[in-house]
Amino acid sequence: MPSLCVLGLGYIGLPTASIFATKGRRVLGVDVSASVVETINSGRIHIQEPDLDVLVRAAVQSGNLKAATQPAPADVFILAVPTPFHVSADGARKPDLSFVEAAARSLAPFVAAGNLIILESTSPVGTTEKVKGWLEAELAKLGRKVDGLLYAHCPERILPGQMLKELVSNDRICGGLTPLAAEKARDLYATFCTAQIFLTDARTAELAKLTENAYRDVNIAFANELSLICDKLGVDVWELIRLANRHPRVKILQPGPGVGGHCIAVDPWFIVHGAPEETPLIRTARGVNDGKIHHVIARAEALIEARSTLMRNARAYVEARFEVFGRSASEAFMNEVMMDRSLGALTKSDMERMKPIIAKMAKKLAAKHARRRKVRNRGQLDLRRTLRANAGNDGVPFDVIWKTKRKDKPKIVTICDVSGSVARYVRFLLLVLYALREKVTDLETFCFSSHLVDVNHDLEALPFDAAMDKILREVGNGSTDYGRAFTDLSRQYDSTIDKRTTVLILGDGRNNNGDPAMGIFQDIAAKAKRVIWLCPEHPASWGSGDSALLQYKPFCSSLTHCSTVADLEHALDDVLLAYG
Repeated sequence: MPSLCVLGLGYIGLPTASIFATKGRRVLGVDVSASVVETINSGRIHIQEPDLDVLVRAAVQSGNLKAATQPAPADVFILAVPTPFHVSADGARKPDLSFVEAAARSLAPFVAAGNLIILESTSPVGTTEKVKGWLEAELAKLGRKVDGLLYAHCPERILPGQMLKELVSNDRICGGLTPLAAEKARDLYATFCTAQIFLTDARTAELAKLTENAYRDVNIAFANELSLICDKLGVDVWELIRLANRHPRVKILQPGPGVGGHCIAVDPWFIVHGAPEETPLIRTARGVNDGKIHHVIARAEALIEARSTLMRNARAYVEARFEVFGRSASEAFMNEVMMDRSLGALTKSDMERMKPIIAKMAKKLAAKHARRRKVRNRGQLDLRRTLRANAGNDGVPFDVIWKTKRKDKPKIVTICDVSGSVARYVRFLLLVLYALREKVTDLETFCFSSHLVDVNHDLEALPFDAAMDKILREVGNGSTDYGRAFTDLSRQYDSTIDKRTTVLILGDGRNNNGDPAMGIFQDIAAKAKRVIWLCPEHPASWGSGDSALLQYKPFCSSLTHCSTVADLEHALDDVLLAYG
């Protein structure tokens, strides 16, 4: 049976490679991430999908599935790499085919006459032809001439959560640059596909996948536009759609806050890019669905504001009532409430109220650390010096002398994700640390979204609020990349970390499915005294979606849920405890 090489071990490549392997095919899975390769070769998975772990484990244990970072000779090569798009300054969406191109060119040393190259990645029309051109160009560079290569596009049509079922049971389209290529692809997928397999040309197959998702996008846009109309005219949209759908030839979808997922919000733009003058309807539907979220946010903000007004009035009443029992009791109660309130939910007035609370908390932590250090530094009784000091007291030890033991002073390197909702938590963590600066004099602070930035100068040169506003404005607008941040730390600021250093990380670990740079993170953890990770997300969300948090967890001294000031206090107390 033909051997396979699958490039890209994500949500499409890994299930596809595994199911071929369980059907007796020899499969090499290729991924640029060494940690992904290691995970799969151990029979585990790095993504969330029901029953996929069982399938991968069975495939690996059978000996038919292996993973590597480089391709190898095979009979069939399947490209299942990402195809995102870039948004230009004028709002235009341009497909990013760099991953497909890199994968195609990487095959040049390994292909042989008669090999079948299949593009599974959802792609703009004409991409399969580009794969052929990129590979042939790379072959020419190597001085290789390989005849009889076959090219096809076979898009997947599977839903997350139902992938393994739908891989087998959904109809399949095989579009070849030649009829023979389409037939070879059909014979391959018939290994596991129990549904119908339809043959066509590559361009039609490419457009078919895009069309399916554009059709859904347009229909969703109609429902969303109806909801906007009903909101304007004071009509119940749910009742309207229920009644309209009583017509035998009408089936309106349910409106929502826009369109989620990867495919529907992306694929229509591939059609628009390829035929911009011929796609006013698809473009408009995209605008309706993208704009719906802003409408929902505006409505939510109005409701929140109304609730906030109610809460302000209630708070004023409660505070007035507390005056009866004395302002000190009132403040103590409110402070206790604020300590346990989620930092992500604090208003501007709440933030101002928190500053004296944090200052008091930092003072308490510093005093507690000083007492603890004094006791621990006392060490053992120095008998010789004690006897000498009390020689004139008839042997009565009025003055007891202890052997002092040297303790490391706190040295903290703070690495903060300042993207999105994490930014509020960062503000409070740094506020606490800088309130402790008299006790923690050796403190280095770095912030990142797409890359790591040393922010120590800003925090020292500017008032704290101005410094934070500057940091969040200049650093917090990129796409979150934890792997890049840890790489920057290792390469540019390696000297900041030694065996005396506590590395304190604040972030949710959501890496946009990028390379987490696990090897570099492991090196940082090995070099430091401790690595403490504070995550504002609830533990139930750790490792879900694009979160790499559970991959980092084994190399952390502690991974703690941290969403309130009380949580920060416990975490920093733990940091200081390590220094005696």
